[in-house]
This record gives sequence, C-alpha cells and structure tokens, in this order.
Amino acid sequence: MGHGRRQLIWFAVTRHPTADWLAQQIVEAFPWDTARVYLVRDNDCSYGHAFMNRLRSMGIRDRPTAPRSPCQNAYVERLIGTLRRECLDHVLIFGEWHLRQVLKSYSLYYNEMRTHLSLDKDAPLPRPAQRFGTIVSVPILSGLHHCYARHNFWETHAVLTPPALSHLSNGPAIVRLPRPARRRSSTLTDPLQSRCLDQVLRIDRSTDRRSPREPPSRASSRRSRPVWSTHLRQGRAPPW
Repeated sequence: MGHGRRQLIWFAVTRHPTADWLAQQIVEAFPWDTARVYLVRDNDCSYGHAFMNRLRSMGIRDRPTAPRSPCQNAYVERLIGTLRRECLDHVLIFGEWHLRQVLKSYSLYYNEMRTHLSLDKDAPLPRPAQRFGTIVSVPILSGLHHCYARHNFWETHAVLTPPALSHLSNGPAIVRLPRPARRRSSTLTDPLQSRCLDQVLRIDRSTDRRSPREPPSRASSRRSRPVWSTHLRQGRAPPW
C-alpha cells in the first residue's frame, strides 16, 4: 500500500507464506525501476533471510515496526479493517481462486471509485469531475457495492467503461437508470384511515335520501355526517 494516496499496490493469496514467496511478491509488485524508498512492515516470522536479501538488492530500506505496535503502520491496519468490514465479512470464500477474484474486484473498486475524506472525497487514482449527463449505477461484487457516475463519463473514459467493469460484478455490467417518482393517488397513506374513509362515504350515501339532482345543503350535510367523518376528511386521526 502506498502512503501517498493510500493506493493498494499489490496483493497475493497463498496458504503457506514463506520468505521466498514474499521475496517473489516484492519483485512482482515493483518491477524494473519502480521500487519504493522504504518498506514499513510488522515483525512476522515469515520475513526471513531471503526476503531481507531481496530488499537490499532492490535498494529498499527496511523499516520494521515495534513489537505489538500496530499504530505505527496505521494506514495498512485501516486498509485491512476496511477490507474485512466491506468485503470479506459479506462473502463466502470457496478457495484461493475465488478469494483472488474477490480481492481483485475490490482492489479495483478501492483504487478507482471508493472516495476518501483525507483526499478531499477523491479516489486513490484521481478522476476528473463529472458535471453533465445522467447518473447511472454499476453494481460491484454482485451488488455488494455500487459505483455512481454520469453516462457520458462511461463513453469518454475507456478505462472505466461498463464493459471494463463487467469483471467487478462477476458477470455482464448492469446499468440501472433512475426510475421516475410515482404520484400518490391519495393523501392518506395509512391503510386504516383509507378503509375508514371508504366506510364513511358508504354511510353518507346510504343515509342521503334526496334525489341526485338536488345538491344537499351545508347544514343538513353537517347534521347527517358523523363527527369522526369530519376528522378523517380533514386529515386528522379519528376520536377512538
């Protein structure tokens, strides 16, 4: 993990981490002349002589933390906790290959889409601001997380197009357009109040014996209508 913008640089999966295996991971994480200046690590026994010799040959300074002091490598500890809370605690892993695919999907989401408050709500890999276009949702890890971006952003950036993100959702990319809001037909949202209002209307119609052409007067309608009918019509709760 890089401390500059908290970018997840490299990850690997194995059942038996040894010094030779860790030395090979350092070479794959920093090919050619891209090695960092120093490496902050814990005091695990897996870092043997082969790993230390590989660091010296690549020109990387070794900076181990003090025993029982995870706060000295706070960025990595926070990344491990975030990975557990947001990904691994919600997914059933069936093997090394499955774990590798899940971590690959989450690493792309973490580096390119997940925002950080310390980076002014930007991702570790910066992206331009989106001001125009329809907002669409792209599911990641079968809907465990979602990426929200504008539609023209997918067209102008080939790196983050929905076909390129199909591996994040373990299938074809699904773009969900926002649905228009439905209008409510009645102001009464409580089904009990709606049912009581229907009964009130039936009672009023059954007690009214006048002809349909003659409009009822206001005084007669007030006398014939029960008190709780007026409460429901005004949007208030019935007396009971």
